[in-house]
Amino acid sequence: MATRPLTILHLVANRWWTGSAEPVIRLSTGLRARGHRVLLGLIAGDRFEQKAREAGFEPLGGLSLEVRGNPFLALADRRRVREIVRAHDVDVIHTHHSHDHWLGWLARGPAALVRTFHNRRAVRSGWPTTALYRRTDSLIAVSREIEESARHAGIPTDRLARVDGVVDLSRFGDGDGGAAIRKEFELGDAPVLGCVARLAARRGHEQLIRGFQQVLVDHPRARLLLVGKGEGRGSEGPGHVLQRLQGQAPGVAGVDETVQRHDQHRRLRCRGVVHDLVQLGRIGHGPLLVSADWQSPGRCAHATHDKG
Repeated sequence: MATRPLTILHLVANRWWTGSAEPVIRLSTGLRARGHRVLLGLIAGDRFEQKAREAGFEPLGGLSLEVRGNPFLALADRRRVREIVRAHDVDVIHTHHSHDHWLGWLARGPAALVRTFHNRRAVRSGWPTTALYRRTDSLIAVSREIEESARHAGIPTDRLARVDGVVDLSRFGDGDGGAAIRKEFELGDAPVLGCVARLAARRGHEQLIRGFQQVLVDHPRARLLLVGKGEGRGSEGPGHVLQRLQGQAPGVAGVDETVQRHDQHRRLRCRGVVHDLVQLGRIGHGPLLVSADWQSPGRCAHATHDKG
């Protein structure tokens, strides 16, 4: 049975090209291809906005969506979302974080309200969040573990759906079988395990490295390639996180080498770690490439911005 095209407003309190950002763009692209109208509200000024524009989406103006903003910005956002709902006859407000979920509920008007949980930590079991869940028309979990947490939080079964994440493998099929990456990081023909995740606390790197130590027993030539970005400060900064990983993973020895180099007109401080790991940091709109004459097999390159 044919249905009319819908107008869907995505609210995403995120500025980084991580977490919810790419799934939102992929979903929005699919909805648009099916004839629906998609509006996108995000935190402007960074990679998410850039990637949205590249995908053909013009982010809505006049929205802050800052989680730690002042109450006047929150009130302004509520007024702005209400204006958008009325002006564009929005059918569905699809939210992706706690902050924009509350905002969507406060400003929804006649629109249906949907929330997607992109990670397990986002599901909360205390009041008043549970009341917000009961007032949401549909909630989506992107994995079995998240679905279980949502059930434990008391979300009604008839409002909870699971839509497992997918990867479009054709986007990564460059035809060289990974030869460029192997050459760049001097991986040779060794078996490689890769992980793409933000370098921060509680992201599972500790378990990964401990598991990799066991892999090395049977596969001593194996390599672990970590690709990520660190945005934290102090104890949450990438340097401290990496040091913590060394301390928790037996057999990882650290050295304190510091070199200075210029890349995209930014000064960087790079530290080497003796282990068969490679940490590829991202800066600006591209990967940080550590020069081959400095990096050697069995060495990890970890880079962070040097503001000094």
